Amino acid sequence: MGWSTSHWRRLIVFCVVILFAAHADAQCSGLTTYTTASGSFGVPANYGTSMSCQWRIQPSYGGQITLTFTSFSTESCCDYVRVYAGTSTSGTYLGQFSGSSTPGPFTTTNGAFYVTWYSDSSVSAGGWSATWTGPEPCPSTAVDLTAIHDSIYMSSIAGSTCQYRIQTGALATQIFSTNNLLLVSNSDVFTVYAGAST
Repeated sequence: MGWSTSHWRRLIVFCVVILFAAHADAQCSGLTTYTTASGSFGVPANYGTSMSCQWRIQPSYGGQITLTFTSFSTESCCDYVRVYAGTSTSGTYLGQFSGSSTPGPFTTTNGAFYVTWYSDSSVSAGGWSATWTGPEPCPSTAVDLTAIHDSIYMSSIAGSTCQYRIQTGALATQIFSTNNLLLVSNSDVFTVYAGAST
């Protein structure tokens, strides 16, 4: 015996409820703060409607951070990402982005990014994803660097002691370029030794 009209109506309603629940799983809300040196975040494909989300990217070790969008597809008229260099919307406004053109990358030296996301109540799209990279903690015991060319990081955290041993195994002059070297007079010390130890 075939199903009655009422059975079919119940099945259709049940399917719609399942689809709505799956769509709702793509929702996010509120503020998420990340303090790791690197990571990723974003919203998935077929993201939810009426979303309002914020991410504060603030690695514990401060310094320079780069924010890179690895994919980007939103409803061009109405769903958008805003990016700020800083810990809130009071930071430097870097722009509002929507559609299919991938924004960035962005680099800041003030130690934080603040990203907001808004979607309206109707159409969704492919979503977007982003990664960030910031400085790793500096080593408190000497780390050997053996590459002919390499770079080192000196932590901006008060009380940090960073040690590197540069041993290329080649007869060459070591040239140090202290890019963005900022020391507090009589408090911070940058010392270079010619040899394998202090």
